[in-house]
Amino acid sequence: MEVLTREQIENMAAGPEMDAAIHEGVMGLQLQNRSILKHGGTWVGCRYVDPPPAYSTDIAAAMEAVEKVEPQRVVSLRRIDGDWLVAIAVSACKVVDTKADKAPLAICRAALLWKLEREQSK
Repeated sequence: MEVLTREQIENMAAGPEMDAAIHEGVMGLQLQNRSILKHGGTWVGCRYVDPPPAYSTDIAAAMEAVEKVEPQRVVSLRRIDGDWLVAIAVSACKVVDTKADKAPLAICRAALLWKLEREQSK
């Protein structure tokens, strides 16, 4: 998986690319074949491989990403002026936050920003 910048994460739309970024970057799972992002599933050898869950559009799937963020971290989700704001504590002194028009997308962006901050602080 390519390393995304904060700007790329903040501008990433909901859809297969965001779902793949969450699947690999936050959930720690590997995609068998990137063509599943275009076709919604594909055959790999003798078995059919489903695309990653729709983290960026399905609130239940997005909550799986929240659960993957360390349990002791504070996660805040609230609605402000029509947008969803998500904040995640990276450390006692550092919080990442982002917003989007839909809650699952805001959650995904925040989870990717959390992962980016953790990687940069190592």
